[in-house]
This record gives sequence, structure tokens and C-alpha cells, in this order.
Amino acid sequence: MDSVCAVIYVMFLLWVINFSKEFNSWTKADVRLIDEVGASLEKEAREDKRPLAWKNMLLLIGVSFFVSSLSKDAGVMVASVLPVFDKATWTVLLVTAAGLIAAMTPFGKIKGTEEVSNIILYIVVAMIASRADISAMGNAPVWLAAGFLILLIHVTVMVILAKLIRLDIFTCGVASLANIGGTATAPVLAGAYSNALVPIGILMALLGNIIGTPGGAFVGYLMSLIG
Repeated sequence: MDSVCAVIYVMFLLWVINFSKEFNSWTKADVRLIDEVGASLEKEAREDKRPLAWKNMLLLIGVSFFVSSLSKDAGVMVASVLPVFDKATWTVLLVTAAGLIAAMTPFGKIKGTEEVSNIILYIVVAMIASRADISAMGNAPVWLAAGFLILLIHVTVMVILAKLIRLDIFTCGVASLANIGGTATAPVLAGAYSNALVPIGILMALLGNIIGTPGGAFVGYLMSLIG
């Protein structure tokens, strides 16, 4: 249910990008700020004429794996002391904090950060997809139907809210996938609009984790009362 429904939903959102102008016109969304930010970041990337050195690539990859390993261990320890979130969420938060701090130092200006981050991002997506067992789809058709029904309700609510508060399709799509797919897929959709907007997808996905984790625990508690 998690793999099949989510993968098809990602494909749907990528297809919907083709109708962004029509959607934004229908909701009367003001997309000037997003367009200006994306254009500014893309211009900055084009004007960077520094060569892409393999030493920088190796340094970035090595440091990223090192920080990830430390954050994983630290996430376990923090979760045992502050059980507000699970260890996976704490790990993501710690990695994000480390990345934000490094981005404000000379280390964040090294040529190759975008290339390395995109490569690792697509590897993570491929690893998630590789765990899907398509052969088991027929074993629980009711669960699959329930998953698609949940997505249908979710999309309906998002479209209604977009019309009421004049949201653009980028904000709707990335915010939706931030809750459905999380940090692995939301940046991919943001990058489909513009490579410069990938960090926005990551931040929105992290916000989805922060809100969704206690929200999911609360829903689970309610379901236990019904049972």
C-alpha cells in the first residue's frame, strides 16, 4: 500500500506539472515570488564558472556519509532521552541541522554540492522503490483500494484549499508529497519545477515529518480507543 500508492501518486503529480499554468490561473495564485527565487538561484548557478573537481566530489561524499553515520547514532541516543519523535525523525532533523550549519560556512560554497546531493537523492529514491514487492499486490486489494481512496480525499481537500486561499500548484504538489512521500520524494517533485527549488522541497518534507509524526501517533491512539 505504501509503495504502490505512493509511486503512482508521484507519477500523477509529475504529470500534473504540465497543467501548472491552467491550475494557477484557476486558483488565481500569485507565483511571482516563486518564479523570482527560482530564476535568481538558477542565474547564480549559471554564473558559477568554477571547474567541477573530482577531489571536491570525493570530499563531499565522504563528509556526507560521515555526518549521516554520526547523526544516525546520535538520533538513537536523542530518541531515548527525548521520545518526542522516533529515532528516524531525530536522525533526519540532526542531518538537516548539520547541513544548514555547513551551508553557511565556506564548506557550503564548494563546487559540486548540488551535483552530489542530486546523485544521493536519486539513489535513495531507487533504494526505496527496490523494496516494493509488486507480486504481493493481489494479496490485499482492499488495502490498495483504501490507499487510493485516502489519496483521492487528500487531493480533493488540497484542491479546495488551493482555490480558497489561492495556492499555486508548486506549493500544493510539494506540500502534498512532503506528507505522502516525505524527504525522499518531495525534493524530486520540487526539482521537476526547477533544480533551484530542491531545498524548498526538503524543508517542506521535514516540516511534514515534524507535524505528521505526533499527528500519526495521535490518530493511532484514537484508533486504539475505538478498538
